Amino acid sequence: MYRKTLGLPPAPQHQTDTTSRQFLRTQASTMLAVDFFHVDCAVTLQRLYCFFLIEVGSRTVHILGVTAHPDGPCGPPNKPGTLLMDLGDRAAGLPVPGP
Repeated sequence: MYRKTLGLPPAPQHQTDTTSRQFLRTQASTMLAVDFFHVDCAVTLQRLYCFFLIEVGSRTVHILGVTAHPDGPCGPPNKPGTLLMDLGDRAAGLPVPGP
């Protein structure tokens, strides 16, 4: 309706039968996922947090850091540089978030 009031032609029809599985398969080479997992050490009784990244297309896992204090100086905000060093030349093909 908005396009009609501006005198614009209708939007082109898009394929609507794409499943989530099809979408993920076509986009996997450019997708990254990051998260934490924790390990409880039975010897020191300390919980360690591991910040990691997965390249979805290749299923490659990068350990970006391990810390007992995830909100401290070794937490996620300080890890983009580590990630870029780990990815090397492959970083050029990754999507860049917009403003």
